[in-house]
Amino acid sequence: MTALAQSSITGFMTGLGQSSAGEHGKRITQITFDALGFVKAGSTAGSTLVFNDLVALADEARIDPNASPTFNVARRFLLALPSHLLVAGLAPELALDNDGDIVFDWVGTGDRMLTVTLSETGKLHYAARLSAWDKEHGTKRFVDSIPRPILELIQKVTTTV
Repeated sequence: MTALAQSSITGFMTGLGQSSAGEHGKRITQITFDALGFVKAGSTAGSTLVFNDLVALADEARIDPNASPTFNVARRFLLALPSHLLVAGLAPELALDNDGDIVFDWVGTGDRMLTVTLSETGKLHYAARLSAWDKEHGTKRFVDSIPRPILELIQKVTTTV
């Protein structure tokens, strides 16, 4: 049995963060990831570039992205982002932290920037600089949707004034 479910309250991504029981559950989860990737690619030109960056990052680190819990969580994070934030110029730059976390960096105009690190457990650490006097940081949890404060910070950083 898998933990995949669709709910009008929590949305389509509900359950993708849960472990799949057995090979059939794992295969269904992989098919769901692939299908969502195709939907994102079709709805926003260039949105596949950030997914390609994630695969390239795994290749550089000699990690199988399909077998890595951290890369699976990172893929779910990217799938949970609104499509308009995945186009060139708004998509995050990706890196692999020394402790194995995936780093997402958004750089805006002026001195605006946001860094989010994501662990295999879904723990999000973030730090944002919106101006010399306006900075935010904290820790949130990513399960199947991106916490609203992080989405709001992404919007603030990527919106041109």
